[in-house]
Amino acid sequence: MIHAAESNALLLRPPSRAADRRAQVTLTDAKRAFVLAQDQLRALPSSSMQSRYLTPWTVISDWMAAGDAWIAGREQYRDYQRIVIARRTSDGELRLFFDPKTGFPVKLDLQEKHYLWGQRHIEYIYANWTQSGGVMVPGSSFMLADGKTEISETIGEVETIPASTAPSLSLPAAPAQSEDSLPLFLQPIDPKVVPVGPKTYLLSNPGYTEAVTEIGRTFSSLMRRRVRSVLRKMRPRSRSFFRAHTMSP
Repeated sequence: MIHAAESNALLLRPPSRAADRRAQVTLTDAKRAFVLAQDQLRALPSSSMQSRYLTPWTVISDWMAAGDAWIAGREQYRDYQRIVIARRTSDGELRLFFDPKTGFPVKLDLQEKHYLWGQRHIEYIYANWTQSGGVMVPGSSFMLADGKTEISETIGEVETIPASTAPSLSLPAAPAQSEDSLPLFLQPIDPKVVPVGPKTYLLSNPGYTEAVTEIGRTFSSLMRRRVRSVLRKMRPRSRSFFRAHTMSP
């Protein structure tokens, strides 16, 4: 995977099987993602841009180029106060946490709308910083969704090479921005809430229809993330619900 941060810098993370000619290489800039396969570049949807968040230096480069970030204050994270810088993007408000002693980024924090689970708290964690070839890189990066690891990335050897000998990082002029080309049933569209009884509701969007019934005072763990944000808008206090789940045709 190759992320273009600056025109005169190159950070390479080769596939686990570098000798495998079938391996795909993903190239991204601040607005676009492409996949290189069989010597051809093919544009990827905007959802493929999330892999860029696993590399803190590309995140910082994008933020510096955009020039629209602001200091959001300080916040406690992992027992220490962190400096928080924020900016708004198409993914919503992003917050970048820095260690005030070292200046290194610690995590990228955002709220994500998910087509199935509703609103999720997403964290990109940067850990095990190491110096290689004069470059500081996180040896491990993780993407957490509601506190659970969904993606992990480990960087082994890092090699820096002169820009004059580096392969070209030039990307096609089009598209100017990766499109959000997900089918409707995978898009995080807010569900419509239809009451079908005194304590029963249907939550429906192009991908799924769910029946939700109130049965107690605490949320069922099976559907907590899916209905909590919707039902809280309808009732001041959340209670327990049972759901039946079907996929829309």
